[in-house]
Amino acid sequence: MTTTTMGPGKQAWSWYKAGWRLFLINPSTWISYTFLWVLLAILLWQIPILGRVAWWMINPALYAGFLYQAAEMEQGRPLAVNRFFIGLTNKTTRLPLLTLGVITLAAYVFFSVVTMVDPSLYSTIESLLRADASSGIVAIVINLCLRFVLSLMILTLATMALLYSCPAIMFAGSDGFDAMMNSFETCARHWRAFAAFMGIFIGLAIAAMIPMGLGLLVLIPVTSCAAYASFQTLCGSAQPDANAPD
Repeated sequence: MTTTTMGPGKQAWSWYKAGWRLFLINPSTWISYTFLWVLLAILLWQIPILGRVAWWMINPALYAGFLYQAAEMEQGRPLAVNRFFIGLTNKTTRLPLLTLGVITLAAYVFFSVVTMVDPSLYSTIESLLRADASSGIVAIVINLCLRFVLSLMILTLATMALLYSCPAIMFAGSDGFDAMMNSFETCARHWRAFAAFMGIFIGLAIAAMIPMGLGLLVLIPVTSCAAYASFQTLCGSAQPDANAPD
């Protein structure tokens, strides 16, 4: 178990190392499930509106499946692809995780509105450049910067809400709202480690995108296992139910 006496950077990196070790136990199954996760996302996003709503609603439950399997592997139990969907198939966790899905959906809608850019903006910028209207250009740049900052805040808050709420529901039987508030509190209390964790993820994500995005098939399960390791460190041990239905 990683101790909390480490510096935030070393502590966050130790979680990723723990995630990597769990991934190496059965990389083929981890990659197979991640591929199914990506395929499901692609298929649902082909369905206008309803498909995207469904995706964001079930995404916390799918993330919980990653966490559950990480706990299973730590206990020496074999991976099973169908158990990755336990967040949805288990009636105890289904409703709280779908409640988190509503939060995720709301964050996505808000993020989409904030980042939506009018296509005519580019022609406006071109016209201002030709007219040498520096004040207008500055106003547009400020507007875009504010949109970027606001969108970053939305992503940060959504991550804080979900990072430890899903494992709290899976392993501690918390309800959706309490789990979300506790996740906020944990991330805020350990904000340096949280920032380091996300900084490492961003760096690894950039690297994973280089080989046509194929590195994400490894990064996603490794990060999920790292999140599980961080939950154990910051929130206590997580024990999956060995008798959970397949």
